[in-house]
Amino acid sequence: HNGAKIYSDYAHHPEELEVTLKMAREVTDEKLIAVFQPHTYSRTATFLDDFARVLSGFDGSLITELMPARETYNPTGVQATDLVNITKNAIYLPKQKDIFDYILENGKEGELYIFMGAGDITRWPERLLRQLRAAGVKEDNNEKQ
Repeated sequence: HNGAKIYSDYAHHPEELEVTLKMAREVTDEKLIAVFQPHTYSRTATFLDDFARVLSGFDGSLITELMPARETYNPTGVQATDLVNITKNAIYLPKQKDIFDYILENGKEGELYIFMGAGDITRWPERLLRQLRAAGVKEDNNEKQ
């Protein structure tokens, strides 16, 4: 939207996010914005500092509410806001609508939004593209990945 690019990666572990970041830095000079949905209480609690370190390497991070998936109990009490609080240039946008509204309002040429996580966020980029198409925004098919 407005020249911003949207990509998706199934990365949901700090090492995977780091590989995605390194690869993106090698292929573009664009501003890299992580759109990250933490997945499971246990993984988020275990790797909280690692997630913060890697996400702080992006130019910005939009962090959604935590997707508990199969976990019905949160023994650590960890929340996505804990990650936001220790990540440089992070914004907490809990819901899909919040993320979409942010990108529609703020996205611009020279920015690359990389959606990452193992939860329902894997379907968000296509939903965002459908929403943009419905609004009459033309997509650059040469950039679609």
